[in-house]
Amino acid sequence: MTPNQATANSSDPAIAPLPDPGQREAQEVDPQLPIVSVEKAQRMAAFFATLSDPNRWRIISALALKTMRVRDSLRP
Repeated sequence: MTPNQATANSSDPAIAPLPDPGQREAQEVDPQLPIVSVEKAQRMAAFFATLSDPNRWRIISALALKTMRVRDSLRP
């Protein structure tokens, strides 16, 4: 049973069945919502590109566990 089927078979009226991804209706963008500027979008893309390297994620995860010196991070 898929999660969508489980939701659709639920007897709880507060839980609506999930729409089929192939049948989603296009939603209009609210003109009142601010859209990210080109400059900010470029900065965000550069930031996330920096994190696209798996080794950088390993460094971040190691630093999240404990404080390390540069020479400590060079050890396998």
